[in-house]
Amino acid sequence: MTQLKLILTLTFLVALGCKVQQCIVPLEEFWIKGGEFIEENDCYAKDVNDILGKYVGVWRGDYNNKSYEFMIAKETDNKFVSDFKIDILLMKYLIKDSSGRTIENTTLLPDDDSLVIWGMYPSRYNKAYTLYYNGKNTECGQSGVVFIYSSGDGKMTLSLVPSRELINSEECVGRVVQILPTNTMMLTKQ
Repeated sequence: MTQLKLILTLTFLVALGCKVQQCIVPLEEFWIKGGEFIEENDCYAKDVNDILGKYVGVWRGDYNNKSYEFMIAKETDNKFVSDFKIDILLMKYLIKDSSGRTIENTTLLPDDDSLVIWGMYPSRYNKAYTLYYNGKNTECGQSGVVFIYSSGDGKMTLSLVPSRELINSEECVGRVVQILPTNTMMLTKQ
């Protein structure tokens, strides 16, 4: 009887182990294939090869008489699909004018605040990373896609491609000034 209990217990544990096994897909493979091959629940597009690591940290640079400081962190996210997780980058920033006055500061905001820039995917060959940006005046055009590129030597470039969505002309007089650089700027890791 003891041997039967042991066999049943082992069978149960093996079955349970198979049930809770999580599908892990390397982040870069997930995006190269467009995520189409992930059909099962409880999957995780994980940064197993640390392609996001080179972006994590504090980065500083100057552009058009403004100083920029970007704080980039890696996070595991599942806000879009509850049983699917993905490693992404979150970017908070502090922008000051040439007199040292703060133009914008998102560094103290919670990670899920709409002003925190959130990442989506690395480029096909992991040369750049794409993030989505919404500013305080999103409805007037202060939004877009941010591209960052790090060569791994403590230098990184950043640029914003503003959104081309229709703007409500009754609420917005002209386009809002972009606070992020629309041309490439150089940043140095601190």
